Amino acid sequence: MLASTKLPGIVEKGTLNGTIHFRSTATMTKRILILMALSSLLWANATQAGNDRQPLAEISQAVERFLEDHFSTENDSKVRITVSPLDPRLNLAACDQPLSVNAGDGQPRHGGRLTAQVRCDGRAPWRIYVPARIEQLRPVVVARETLNRGEVIQAGQLAQVEHDINSALRGYHTDPAELVGMVATRQINANSVITPADVAREQIIRRGDRVTLVSENRGFSVSARGEALTAAGVGDRLRVRNLNSQRIVEGIVQSRDEVRISMP
Repeated sequence: MLASTKLPGIVEKGTLNGTIHFRSTATMTKRILILMALSSLLWANATQAGNDRQPLAEISQAVERFLEDHFSTENDSKVRITVSPLDPRLNLAACDQPLSVNAGDGQPRHGGRLTAQVRCDGRAPWRIYVPARIEQLRPVVVARETLNRGEVIQAGQLAQVEHDINSALRGYHTDPAELVGMVATRQINANSVITPADVAREQIIRRGDRVTLVSENRGFSVSARGEALTAAGVGDRLRVRNLNSQRIVEGIVQSRDEVRISMP
């Protein structure tokens, strides 16, 4: 019977068909070192690939800065910009030049939406389109309570709130005083933005009313009686038939019974 002897530097692996197999510890150490070197190389490549990727946050920040500079505030309005989140799966090469941002004609579409183009002109060029929303916030006039059609508007029924005027597609008013005494042309719900189409001057003259036509020129005035052909309020233009000459003239309503016309 052959005795098994452990030699220095030799590890017994096992037996197969009665044959003893040995593996050198030096060989195993070498393989371990090779595996460690490969792992380090793969980690370094992964890290380098991450460093070569364009940070998406920098793209969003570039768009936001561009739009903030582009949309200067006017009067008492202020701008609020929201850049749409970018797809995290985007894999753009890191740009070695400052990012270039362009917004076409720079005019937002309905609702203040706009698409900006971000471009890299570096060694690895690329281009991407980024949606954004621009809100121009300004105090506008709203109804403090529900206003019924035909109701004459009072100062206490109005309020001012900050509103995005880019979404006020039907227009808006900024001064409550200019609406006092006007008439609601339809029902206006509480807290609704009051648009130019929602109000009209109170019609103090009705069709068929008798009015006085007044014309002043070079220090003298001429007056005549006339018949209103339409309804109108103060400041409105009104067509009137001169009852003396039967001619139809047009003038500006001054009061309930006076219309001022211009002499030729």
